[in-house]
Amino acid sequence: MKSKIQYFQFVFIILFIWKSTAVLACEKADAAYNRLLFSVAIDEYEKCIKSGKEILSLEKLANAYKILGNSKQSLKTYYRIENRDNMSIASKIEFAYLLRALENKDAALTWLETCLTTHSGHPQLLNMKNVFEKEIIFDENQSYLIESAPFNSPQSDYSPALYKNSIVFSSTRMMNKEIDGYTSQNYSRLFYYDSNRQKILPFANEIAGLYNIGSSSFSSDGKEMYFTKNRDKLNSKNVATFLILRTEYQGDKWLTPAPVIDQNPEYNYVHPSISPNGRLLAFAGDMGGSEGLDLYLCERNSSDENWSKPKKLPEYINYMKDEVFPVFLSDSVLVFSLESPAGLGGLDMFTTRFTQGIWSYPVNLGKPFNSSYDDYGIISDDLFSQGYFTSTRDNDQGIDNIYAFRKKPEVYKDVTITIIDSISGLPIQGVSVVYLRDDSPGIFYVSDSLGKIHFPAEKFKNAGVVIAYKGSLLQTIKFDDLLNQEGDILNIPIVYNSKNFILTGTTINEEGKAIPEVELSFINKSTKDSKKVTSDETGEFEVSTSPDSDYLVTAKKDGHFAPVKEVSTKDFDRNKQLKIEADIKIDKAVDKKVFQLKHIYYDYNKWEIRKDASLELDNLVSFLNENPDINISLGSHTDARGKDDYNLRLSQRRAESVLAYLFDKGIHFSRITAKGYGESMPVNKCINGQSCTEEEHQANRRTEIKIEKPQ
Repeated sequence: MKSKIQYFQFVFIILFIWKSTAVLACEKADAAYNRLLFSVAIDEYEKCIKSGKEILSLEKLANAYKILGNSKQSLKTYYRIENRDNMSIASKIEFAYLLRALENKDAALTWLETCLTTHSGHPQLLNMKNVFEKEIIFDENQSYLIESAPFNSPQSDYSPALYKNSIVFSSTRMMNKEIDGYTSQNYSRLFYYDSNRQKILPFANEIAGLYNIGSSSFSSDGKEMYFTKNRDKLNSKNVATFLILRTEYQGDKWLTPAPVIDQNPEYNYVHPSISPNGRLLAFAGDMGGSEGLDLYLCERNSSDENWSKPKKLPEYINYMKDEVFPVFLSDSVLVFSLESPAGLGGLDMFTTRFTQGIWSYPVNLGKPFNSSYDDYGIISDDLFSQGYFTSTRDNDQGIDNIYAFRKKPEVYKDVTITIIDSISGLPIQGVSVVYLRDDSPGIFYVSDSLGKIHFPAEKFKNAGVVIAYKGSLLQTIKFDDLLNQEGDILNIPIVYNSKNFILTGTTINEEGKAIPEVELSFINKSTKDSKKVTSDETGEFEVSTSPDSDYLVTAKKDGHFAPVKEVSTKDFDRNKQLKIEADIKIDKAVDKKVFQLKHIYYDYNKWEIRKDASLELDNLVSFLNENPDINISLGSHTDARGKDDYNLRLSQRRAESVLAYLFDKGIHFSRITAKGYGESMPVNKCINGQSCTEEEHQANRRTEIKIEKPQ
């Protein structure tokens, strides 16, 4: 959706902004509208509009809905206007488009006849009427299979791009609490789909937080990325226009982006796409006196050269008001989108090919690629055999989703694979199935909440599937014999036989924010077996754990510390469930931060450290060795039982025992201050004379460390 905002907002906002001071009934709404905060404007207009006579406010409300992709609500808003003859010509034209796309041709033609009685001879109205009367019938192409991509979210997901055989896409899925006033959704970020782990992970974190990124494009070698962002400053028209940035991948990160060419701040430059050979860069722009957005090309001979000045593509390609979202499928095939009266409605995708030194006349891709809604942002080979595209079809809210497509084989069966946990009998979600053929790369599928995966399987030699769950191979199946069975449907049951639990969770800080890439060790207290995993870019982790077992968990990350945590599978019944959830906390080791060490044990009335406390202390030793610039203050505390002076002496001896242990492990005395506080600093009500439970007393018997960073 965000990339569509970058297309629509400066195209349509000019239709109404000049009148915004004429009507004061909706001042808050007008202010939000003129600031391009369309979701806010919609809320305010809906509150303040009292009747169908408020034409200007209703026009802007309808336009705001259209900008955000909600064409149905836009049409309903136009219908709320009592006297549509008094609408602006721009609104009348838009109303005709919506009637044609969402109702029928006859309704649109009737409306255009009405408009022409008032605007006799208007060229755009006459052209629309002529096109609608000679309507092209787009038959549904039955040779394609279309399905929602497995990485869609409830928010907008759009503009897929190829990056090193992976899919990178833009999304407004929730990552933080920042809300975009344009859309009422999260700011747009880049993500990529890890098909092996069935994970949707943030992409290019080093720049994602700095920019509101829409569509992106990558060079074939993956070393260059191009994207669009708002300028930081307003131009002479008090508008923050858009420009195209380029960044390079060096070492293990993306460098600071820079403008790809000289770009005049009075104009907009959006939707970049680099050709596979790296010699052409297509984009949309409104410079050079254009009323809307046209398509331009820049050229270079190699990645070491600067891009040439932009050249506009021929007028027979740039023939409508706005041509947007260009994408190279090959060095000579370009797909782009435009809203045409000869299309199916909304943005339609067109293709043009470069042959014998010229670009061909654009051809509508037709159904199923195009619909009566917005369709754009395709990736595919130039024969359109398989790929992905973006569309707002199948929903009434204008939410963008990514769809996968591929050509149907001549002979195939509908395959359903069902994955069931053999012990609990429950279906397993998130199992990866890779469909393999000799003639194409693998196609990835993921089991749904019912443990099912549906896909068509071609009758090819050596076709088959590989089924894996959380890095473990479950089964491989060759289809040669199975596809010879009678019937069009093939059901394949798969059983998961492990007796272990899957422990899942997220590494988080004290505020509950995910901390990525934390090294975790799970030590079985009985067997002493250890398993190591690392949380991913979203902080999530999974590990196989034995039933009826207690585990001690250590967590490591540069500049962070976490005391040992205990997790247990003893309270869970493997016959009833497969997964157990448990988050692991870890925080930055900032100055004066206090951590409580819960697994340092002493015998009653003793101060010698027991052997079962070694893991907690060894974890602290490792942290201090890895962070030589950090010192600690160590405090030992007792409960309130016993005499005050005795508890003070006992806690001091215990603190000194910890100090001695750390010194024996190579940590110098100068880095540690050890002090016993006795019962003087309780964490609850349990002071002398109070009746408390054993658990409450236990809370006060503790060892704490405070981070001390030398000034």
